[in-house]
Amino acid sequence: MFCTQCGQEKADNDRFCRRCGRPLTNALAEVASERKECWVEFKITGERWGIFPRDEGVFQAYRSEGDNVVAVGQPVKIELESCSFDGPKKTNRRHTKALEKLTGQLTGEGWQLCETPRPEWYNLRFFRYIEKH
Repeated sequence: MFCTQCGQEKADNDRFCRRCGRPLTNALAEVASERKECWVEFKITGERWGIFPRDEGVFQAYRSEGDNVVAVGQPVKIELESCSFDGPKKTNRRHTKALEKLTGQLTGEGWQLCETPRPEWYNLRFFRYIEKH
């Protein structure tokens, strides 16, 4: 059997897809929970002037709460070369370490990484199930 959302093959005892986290067949009946998702964005927050000017920015996770978007976890700051218009670089160790720090915060809070295509290397998506009361 395969996941109807992403096509991942599933084992007989799987309740959720191993790739995208979608509940499989009777898993919805077994678990009274709601799937929540969050995503990581990068935003420029300021500039630092000097001989080697830099842009300052943050990696921050967000999730939808009704009609609002709320921050998840603590933002993680990084610096970019001012002439770097492509955003954070995957080859820059400080940038990857900052994203790993945010990812560690999220997984520590029970979020799981979604294996979905993304526009930029840092645009990660996470999910978790929250029990309904």
